[in-house]
Amino acid sequence: MKLVSSSDESSDTPLALTVENKNGTIAKSGNNNSANGNAKPGISKQQYNQIMSRLMEIFPEADPAYIRKLYDETPMQANNDSAVIDILIEKMLTINNYPRRPKREPTPEEVDIEEQIAFIQELLPDADPDFLRMKVQELTAEQLKSFVTEALENKTYPTIKEAL
Repeated sequence: MKLVSSSDESSDTPLALTVENKNGTIAKSGNNNSANGNAKPGISKQQYNQIMSRLMEIFPEADPAYIRKLYDETPMQANNDSAVIDILIEKMLTINNYPRRPKREPTPEEVDIEEQIAFIQELLPDADPDFLRMKVQELTAEQLKSFVTEALENKTYPTIKEAL
């Protein structure tokens, strides 16, 4: 009988204990909670993070919690990153409707300038489009809100007729 202890490379804390006999493994114990960033036995935390990052690159629309759950539930026979990634990729590809990330609204910095100009033109239909373009490009989101509010209240902007 043989007692094998594997530990994280960055600490002396054992990740798993395995009792082996001549016929193979009898029992395993250890921390196997990858949702908290812990790796499976034989996989360091650094390797775990690399595996998760790679899978998120390959499946960017997948829910990260689902990928972690899939990792937790998949028995791993391999101890190298690429073999583990291959196993998980194969599982993801066989599941056509895996959970997706929830849709999120873009931040103001991500909004297209042309979309902003079109929106402001709807609010100020008689405003000079070149003037609006200049305002959208030079003002921050908060300043742009203030400008539009003031323009709606006081009509303090050049019009299309004035630009001609």
